[in-house]
Amino acid sequence: MTKHKNYDKAIIYGILCNKTHNLYIGSSCQSLAVRRQQHWSDYKGYCDFWFGWFGNTLEYRNYRSSFEVLINEDYKFFKIMDWPCKNRAELQLKEEQTRVAYDDSMFYNVVNKSRASIYYKKNKNICPCKYGAKTLS
Repeated sequence: MTKHKNYDKAIIYGILCNKTHNLYIGSSCQSLAVRRQQHWSDYKGYCDFWFGWFGNTLEYRNYRSSFEVLINEDYKFFKIMDWPCKNRAELQLKEEQTRVAYDDSMFYNVVNKSRASIYYKKNKNICPCKYGAKTLS
């Protein structure tokens, strides 16, 4: 049985490295505490598999851009906004808009830029919409 996501509880969140000002922006339908634990578990699994840092036999995890923030182990995990929506596409669009807005600032280095956000940031003047996507109905 497939568990359906409750997009009414969706959030946009950030993980900010206090040393480098690297910023990861993500979205989730889970609580912030659960998402934080998943990021840390993924990071530990990746490091343990490749480097044996944690001394556990954890399941292998693929590299994720959030590791660029977690590696210094001096970070702040925070909710940027609640974003109740209807589906994954709406949530991903808002995540991308948030990522571009933070990346436009001089203070943050957004580590999980998608190819789309890099393109649209360079070409805002020729896109039909600021973020290159049609308004979702």
